[in-house]
Amino acid sequence: MAYVSDESGLQEIYITSFPEGKGKWKVSSNGGAYPAWRGDGKELFYQNITNDYFACPVAVKGSEVEVGTPQRLFNTTSPGIGISFDVSSDGKRLLINHAEEEAQAPLQLLTNWPAELKK
Repeated sequence: MAYVSDESGLQEIYITSFPEGKGKWKVSSNGGAYPAWRGDGKELFYQNITNDYFACPVAVKGSEVEVGTPQRLFNTTSPGIGISFDVSSDGKRLLINHAEEEAQAPLQLLTNWPAELKK
């Protein structure tokens, strides 16, 4: 299981066994969020606070876990609302939640709306 914790003072990605919760291995090194596993569990993807995306190999050998060196994939902005990305089951493609426009939707304020319902 992959999760985010700020126990080091910075949000980082960790993994642990599930459901036992035995062992804890740190994956990220300069912050991380939104962990997503490749379908076979051999690679973990995540995003850091500067919108860099990473892939990190993970190998389970008995009760031990070997965490490889995270490799930076690319940098792109995401809207910051909801889940920012997901990975295909084979780990070859990432789907990024990317906003086309940076402009915010206009705010509409409707006053006296009960009177409008009576019309």
